[in-house]
Amino acid sequence: MLFTWNINYDSPEKGVRRLIDNRDKGFEMKWIELGNETFWKNQRSNAVSTVEKYIEITKAHAAALRAAEPKVKLSVNVTWRDALTNPWNVPLMKVDYYDEITVHHYGVHPASHDGVQTRRAAPPQMLRFPGPRG
Repeated sequence: MLFTWNINYDSPEKGVRRLIDNRDKGFEMKWIELGNETFWKNQRSNAVSTVEKYIEITKAHAAALRAAEPKVKLSVNVTWRDALTNPWNVPLMKVDYYDEITVHHYGVHPASHDGVQTRRAAPPQMLRFPGPRG
């Protein structure tokens, strides 16, 4: 099971408390996504209003979570649109604190032929995402 962490408002310490609580309740804490669709401006708080702030906050969460659960795998969320050139994704390609990327791609195809082709091309682009660990 992949857990999604609220990095908009929760502190790294609260994240660790949640991890420990979930683990104590019998959940396997193997995978955590750091935030939910924060590449969309309407999904961000002021704490992560830019990708630079997102990286700073999620690095702090990553360090705290790994101190509590060293084997946990962490993902950052990226957009599939213009995957390799998107201003949200590019800075994330240059850092190495996460294990995977999470892509929210729902497969709703736009009416135009170009739109369909763009969406079909996104998954292979993401597989080539030059992230540090994925």
